[in-house]
Order: sequence, then C-alpha cells, then structure tokens
Amino acid sequence: MPVQDAQSKILTAQKLVNGGMGVRPAAEAVGVKKSWLQRRLSGEVAVEAKNGPKPVLRADEEKALIDTVIHRAAAGYGVTKKDLKENVKLIASDGRVTPWGKAGPGEKWLSLFLKRSSGQLSVRKTRILDSNRRAAGNREEIEAYFQAVREVLDEHDIPPARQFNCDETG
Repeated sequence: MPVQDAQSKILTAQKLVNGGMGVRPAAEAVGVKKSWLQRRLSGEVAVEAKNGPKPVLRADEEKALIDTVIHRAAAGYGVTKKDLKENVKLIASDGRVTPWGKAGPGEKWLSLFLKRSSGQLSVRKTRILDSNRRAAGNREEIEAYFQAVREVLDEHDIPPARQFNCDETG
C-alpha cells in the first residue's frame, strides 16, 4: 500500500471515527483491516509503516541508483545484474546492517528492487549496435561537443600542431 494512499485512508477513517463511527465500520468503509487502522489511530504504529524488514537503501539512494542505470543506458552502456548488485553492495558498505552480510544482495533483493522501480527499469538482453547506428548521434550534442573543444583550445591557446587525434581507430 503506497504511503500517500495509506495517509489518505487513515485521514478518512479518522474523520469517520471522530464523527462517532466505530473502528470496525470505519475500517470496512475505507477498505483496511481493523487492526491496521486501530494501531495507526492509537499511534502504536506510524501511518507510513510497512510490513517486512526495513529497507537497506534509503529512498534517495534508490532513486540515485535508478537514475544512474537510466543515464548509463541512455549513453549505450547497459548495467548487468551483477553490476547492479555490486553498486548496491558498495552503497551499503558504510557500516549499516544488511540482511545479506558480506555476500551482497541476492536475486530476491534484485527482483524486489526491479518490482519497486517498475516502469523505470526493466531487464533486457544486451544488443550490439551496428556501426551505422553507433556512428549516428544527436546533431546538437555533437555540435555542442566540438564547440566545447574549440573553447578549451582557444582558452589555453593550443596551436593546431599540438592537437592530436587519439581515438581507437588511430
């Protein structure tokens, strides 16, 4: 149950209970279990509380991880499951307690992470791009790159005799 959804349900149920309705009918009216509502109304459990173990990564860390994967994919560098698990292991190596110990996250963690980030990330087989597609690029990005190179060369007064082509094709 998403946090916003839980908060709206608890607020609705709270209004019903304050209006004189019992906890059980209020719980049925908003579509939650009586015990769930009772624990949140009494303050015993926070409204945002979820069942299960506490997450290892904070929400901002998960978002940054998702953004990194998306950014790398847009640049043409896919992220393997192993890479993703190693990144998570590295993030969580700051002394926090993890359920997986030194081994790192397993397949279950990975599948639940992908489920949480559904709509943003998906598992796919890698494809090798053909040379024409790889060579093609966004014209504005290419022009911006060469403009930046020109500015650096002008700023540092580097003459053409000192400029070298160092790409892989040699």
